Amino acid sequence: MGLMDEISAHNAPQQRGCVIGSTLSELDAKDAADLEACLTDPGITHAAIAKALSNRGFKVHPAGKQVARHRKGECECGR
Repeated sequence: MGLMDEISAHNAPQQRGCVIGSTLSELDAKDAADLEACLTDPGITHAAIAKALSNRGFKVHPAGKQVARHRKGECECGR
């Protein structure tokens, strides 16, 4: 692969999905249900959910912006 090919590959538009949606699909049934419950509970902050998922190795930014987008239905999931 030449340099132009490598640069072109990195320049191609990235297909991005919802991190929270993909996380839900990777969790076992109990953890997915727990996460769904947390997502619907307004008393649990976006950041708290994000930090817990990040601590488990999921690529969720600890500030919680991805969680907020998912909760509001502004992500690719269209919740």
